[in-house]
Amino acid sequence: MTVLQLEYIIAVYRHQNFTEAAASCNVTQPTLSMQIQKAEEELGIRIFDRSRQPVRPTREGEKIIEQALIALQEVRKISELAQIHHDVAEGEISVGIIPTLAPYLIPLFLADFLEKNPKIRLNLFELTTETIIRKLKDESLDAGILATPLEDTDLLEEPLFYEPFALYLPADHKLRKRKTITSSDIDLDELWLLNEGHCFRDQVINLCKHSGGETYFPNLRFQSGSLETLRKLVDRNYGYTILPELATKDFNGKDLMKLRYFKSPQPSREISMVTLQGRGERLVLQSLAHSIAQSVPAHMRRKAGHQAVPILQEQD
Repeated sequence: MTVLQLEYIIAVYRHQNFTEAAASCNVTQPTLSMQIQKAEEELGIRIFDRSRQPVRPTREGEKIIEQALIALQEVRKISELAQIHHDVAEGEISVGIIPTLAPYLIPLFLADFLEKNPKIRLNLFELTTETIIRKLKDESLDAGILATPLEDTDLLEEPLFYEPFALYLPADHKLRKRKTITSSDIDLDELWLLNEGHCFRDQVINLCKHSGGETYFPNLRFQSGSLETLRKLVDRNYGYTILPELATKDFNGKDLMKLRYFKSPQPSREISMVTLQGRGERLVLQSLAHSIAQSVPAHMRRKAGHQAVPILQEQD
């Protein structure tokens, strides 16, 4: 059995479709199918149940796939050892970034990373925390950039920076008179939250000791997965919301006046590069971590003065 056949098997496992798997491997579907069939004939077992859609592995195939993932990981280590020797990173990496971070962070680090790693193909995906964790564990992602700690022993977390929270207020709100605020200043009936499934929502709930119920406006019920949408509601004098600092970096002077930061130590989210245990030492991932950390303001790289808000719901 060849390394190429193992890669084709894993591609079908991840995509659950022969055509999509072939496209991801840049080969035709008949070529991929033929190679997998050869592997099955060599092993004397059927790896995939082709009668089902989406395609699923057989019971015996699940065991083969488990070992194939291990084998491909060891093959990658050989390549990485050679890259370390030559002090150059090559190949392809796939990285997931949470939606409340991706649009603000990616433009900061992307040019620097690509310039320093011209032989790397970087695949970036905007995904929720739950999806990133799942894809890290099935090895369809090499790393995730997300809020931590996750308290998952299968994963390795490398903190990159600490991003403070700020309250975004309407132009005429009474809290605009305050220089700084505390969580006790927040009226929960006025606070807009993101949809469930966003870790930033969970952190705001923990910060404010909020039940996670809806904001109260007599004739309005609204849910959003976008910080920008919540901000525009505030601009129309509907309540207020909490924003992570990077989301405010392109604000004009008028919008900056609507921000009020929390008293020190500032409630913040710890942003980390997360990988499977044993995978974070790759040269290219360390280069990515460095580019990201250096792209944010210096005060975010220091833990002092920040109080990381937990993601998981605190127990009474």
